Amino acid sequence: MSEETEVTQENTPVEVVEKTPEEIKKETSKQNRINALKRARAAKKVKPAQVLTEKSAEEKEISTMSAGTAIKVEDDNIVWFTEVDFNDKGKVASDYPAYYFDTKELKEEIRVLSENIEDDVYKGRQKRQEVARLKKMEDRLDKIENGRPKLEGKTKDRVVRAMHELGEQLGSSMFSYDSHWKQTADPHTVAERMVEPCIEVRDPNVASFVKQRGFRMVGGKINQNDASIIFKTMCKLIGEPSDTDRLRPIRQHGTTI
Repeated sequence: MSEETEVTQENTPVEVVEKTPEEIKKETSKQNRINALKRARAAKKVKPAQVLTEKSAEEKEISTMSAGTAIKVEDDNIVWFTEVDFNDKGKVASDYPAYYFDTKELKEEIRVLSENIEDDVYKGRQKRQEVARLKKMEDRLDKIENGRPKLEGKTKDRVVRAMHELGEQLGSSMFSYDSHWKQTADPHTVAERMVEPCIEVRDPNVASFVKQRGFRMVGGKINQNDASIIFKTMCKLIGEPSDTDRLRPIRQHGTTI
């Protein structure tokens, strides 16, 4: 090869080939798979202690399923919150399950609206809107009634036991009737116990409610407000009075402050 030929080849510009969007997409996808494989290989090298730590942290997170399903709680078969309790973002919308509240008003509204539709009170577009509203209310009522936990046998016994134990703890954390009505209770302590964890979570059913609702638990404890919600819900299911003020001791004694 002559010297002239070599110079010509060296000075020849390199042609740059532009890639199509499809080719770029394929290359990006390929690179993502390669990166995923690298992360998977790296994960295998993680020490057992690290894996356990990550798992326990993950189990503490409150996760929800898609619409129509409820949160699953390990080692417990009671579903406290169902589809009707979730908002559009997949989170529980209220502290109390829908079945906690009386449905008499909803049933009466359904009855009146149904009669008005049958009597042709509404016409045209308004009638179609009211029919759709009636259907929505009837669906909500069905979900509320079907979402109420069916407590029977040993399951009911466990909830009753959990309710009484939680009630005892709530009563012990309250000031007595004497202190309450004579206004000798320290207002700072009263307010602090309402929002700061002071009630131990000892029962699996209480723990499952805490997880499903997403209440804050620190050091295995929850605050008075959250404990009261759980206690009242259990009372409602069992058919006992849900007034927490009845738990308050008459006079200060023992460890009650």
